[in-house]
Amino acid sequence: MYNANKMKSQQEDVLDRIIQRGQRWLSALSRFQWRMAFLYTLVTVTAFTLLLGILYLFTSRTFVYSPMVVYVLPTLLEDVTAPLAKELAAPSPNPEVFTRWIESTRQGSSLTLSKTEEKDDTLSISYSLDTTISPNSWLIIANREGQIIAVDPAERFQTQQNIYEVLDKHYLSIVDHAMNGMNHPSMLTLQEKNSIFIAAPIRETPTSTVTGVVCLNLVVPSGWQMLGYTVQTLLSTTLFLSIGAGIIGLVFGLLVGRGLEKRLRAVAETAAAWGQGNFERRIEDRSGDEIGMLARELNKVAVQLQNLLNTREELATLEERNRLARDLHDSIKQQVFSISMNLSAAQELWDKDPAKARQIVETALMISRQSQQELNTLIQTLRPPQLEQKGLEKVLEDLTRLWEKQSGIPITYQQEGSITLDLEQQQALYRVAQEALSNVARHSGARSASVSLSIHEGYQWLCVRDDGHGFDTSQIPARGVGLRSMRERVESLGGMFVLESGSEGTCVQAGFPLSSSSRHREEEMP
Repeated sequence: MYNANKMKSQQEDVLDRIIQRGQRWLSALSRFQWRMAFLYTLVTVTAFTLLLGILYLFTSRTFVYSPMVVYVLPTLLEDVTAPLAKELAAPSPNPEVFTRWIESTRQGSSLTLSKTEEKDDTLSISYSLDTTISPNSWLIIANREGQIIAVDPAERFQTQQNIYEVLDKHYLSIVDHAMNGMNHPSMLTLQEKNSIFIAAPIRETPTSTVTGVVCLNLVVPSGWQMLGYTVQTLLSTTLFLSIGAGIIGLVFGLLVGRGLEKRLRAVAETAAAWGQGNFERRIEDRSGDEIGMLARELNKVAVQLQNLLNTREELATLEERNRLARDLHDSIKQQVFSISMNLSAAQELWDKDPAKARQIVETALMISRQSQQELNTLIQTLRPPQLEQKGLEKVLEDLTRLWEKQSGIPITYQQEGSITLDLEQQQALYRVAQEALSNVARHSGARSASVSLSIHEGYQWLCVRDDGHGFDTSQIPARGVGLRSMRERVESLGGMFVLESGSEGTCVQAGFPLSSSSRHREEEMP
């Protein structure tokens, strides 16, 4: 039992390895280089086969319809049948000799007539005719008396019949010319619309006695028949040529596809670097084709994006400076001016009314402490939070504790779920919380506030709420520079910003969509 289980486990391991190897091969074959190679192979083989077929079809039909056939065939038939003259002159000719000759001459739809002449010991001349004919073509060999000795196809005529009895009358004059030993082609052929009838004398030499006659009725094949013969010929004779053409196409496709794949990979890698913020990298492709043009256009886009980011950083810096200047003007500058006025008044009353002067100095001292708190708040706003080390939850908790201490307004902090946003999105939520709490302390007149982090409908939401007197949201473009900056900061990172305000208070919400994996984990939680 143990051995059986072990063998089964080994078989499963082998099957898994085979499947994994097959998957790797399929993955490699799906690459652009291999797709290009297969495409080149298919195009090469198809084009090569079609060209051969068209050439074969054209030459076959051209040859059959050529006037040269009328001139060549009678002489060639007389020459190739010369070896049959002696057997035909015998008292009892052997039919098998003629049958073998017919079989070597006609095979299906192909007619082959060939002869080799030995001129001397070093020179020989070969000439042949190989053409496509219709199945309706037929061939007859008859002796001097006109008796049929052999016929192809066999069912066309019967042997021992007389040729003068079975042939049409308009063929008989051509047969008589051949029986009389005439050798001029025009006397031995009769060309009709779709066929050629040839009769040639059978004799050992051009001056010998005629011992018989060979009659060939060559029917021209139809267009569809020629197409079928062409396909059959291509399948039987061009297989190896097509394999060679396919190998050439495959190699050429691999080489071309490798170059294109390398260039496209360079574009993809550079685009990935741009996606990570590295706009200094460029696509090095100086070719003049479409990929080279694409590379140059993408390089221009990278330059424009780099300039846009630089401009955006400059605008963000300028906006932060304006906000800081506004905060200093709205709070610190006014408080310092108030301190100065109070101290001047105290100085004038110091000798006249010391008690009143002391009261004014205490007021100036209180305003000075408020200025110190405002400066601490601004410094905390400018100081970057340690999000990467502490995390957004801890940083927001520290912010609310410090804000409550500085503003004197009670605040609560709540969190639901874990933070799954990237560092830049967490930074944006922290800045929104800073700006919103700063507005609550300055403008809302609130008695309490709250900060919460929650997950709802696939978004990570930050909510800053107070119970102050609120404001008219339609006046934001005129007075709400901080609110506009919060909205732009969140929406530039693909988030949502929602502002609600009324007589019962204000709620500022900022949210970013969760990743698909994070959303799936949240859905699985009970």
